[in-house]
Amino acid sequence: MDGWNLFHGNQSLAGLVIRYDPATRFRQSDHTLSNILLALDRTFTNPDGRQKNKARLAEYLVLVSGLAREFVIAFVRYNLQEPRKIRL
Repeated sequence: MDGWNLFHGNQSLAGLVIRYDPATRFRQSDHTLSNILLALDRTFTNPDGRQKNKARLAEYLVLVSGLAREFVIAFVRYNLQEPRKIRL
């Protein structure tokens, strides 16, 4: 879209959260809600922009949690149909 830039979360955290190491590939402990909210606060200087983007994040989290819930329900129902070994 014209006038919009999309940044990967690692890029935003790397530039805005102190001591964040984007090179860490495993056991990254800096992907926390507080760090994400801090990055949003530092990205959007306008209070309306901050609030709008935090609300968008909350909407996304609700959507993802709902999808995950439905996936788990379908997974359990499928595996209760007949006995079988579950491979994870």
